[in-house]
Amino acid sequence: MKPLKITIAFVVIVGGIAYLQRDQAPDLPKSGEIDRYFASPQESVDAITDLLKSEDWPALASYYDLSGSDIDENSLTDGTFFINEERPEAAHPAGFWRYKQPFAPGFTFQSAKMLNADQVEVTVMIEIDQGGGMVQRGLDTFRLIAHPEGYQILPKE
Repeated sequence: MKPLKITIAFVVIVGGIAYLQRDQAPDLPKSGEIDRYFASPQESVDAITDLLKSEDWPALASYYDLSGSDIDENSLTDGTFFINEERPEAAHPAGFWRYKQPFAPGFTFQSAKMLNADQVEVTVMIEIDQGGGMVQRGLDTFRLIAHPEGYQILPKE
């Protein structure tokens, strides 16, 4: 019967530890501490859209390859890199003007084209039904760079 007592004691200890840790938030990486990668150009569009909608600027910033750029990482993590605060005079009513980088939410993956050995240009498209059979289409592009781990976003110039 000794193995049964040890097993019960082990289960009680592990359960107690799990109970004590239930309300503790996991240690999330701070911006710059971890680089994140997309598995494919198509996957990047859905993930970027979710991050833009949730305004999770630190997470979105972690998907950027800033090597060789003089972009201040703080502008990414605080959102100023991604968002225009002031509405231009001739702004589209759908609010696309608000997003500077990499594209506005609502766009979907259209295509990806290799530009060179490691850069991919991703084209995204949006369709707006204007009624009466009229559909307005819009395109935008952004670039990804391929790494062995996956793809990262390159800032627009």
